[in-house]
Amino acid sequence: GQRLRTASYALVGSAMLARGEAIKRGADIAILAPASNDLALGWCVQMGVAAPCSVTAPGVAVMHVQQPFSEVSYTFSTVAGPIIFNRSGRLSGGVVQVEIADTAVASLKRCVTIDAGGNARTDVGGC
Repeated sequence: GQRLRTASYALVGSAMLARGEAIKRGADIAILAPASNDLALGWCVQMGVAAPCSVTAPGVAVMHVQQPFSEVSYTFSTVAGPIIFNRSGRLSGGVVQVEIADTAVASLKRCVTIDAGGNARTDVGGC
């Protein structure tokens, strides 16, 4: 349970950082996975989506790198990422829900929801 709580809070924290930076910089800020929108590989909070995310060698546009969590899977319940905040701090693609599950104990799940206004929260249970 603690592993999922930590993983979900990391995603919520990254969303809060991305939203704040988008407002502060007046630019699109994205939460981007290294490959195939798979957050289980880790993610970057960075300016735009033009540059690929690398959790091992982040580029200059990267503000934060989240290393992957072991035994945790991420499933988008809405349109898959990247998660992009526009300059007003709102999501570019509407509401995002990501279900985070423990790969060792399938019944343990958390749901991270980012509403259209860019506010993020985590709830116990699936999405």
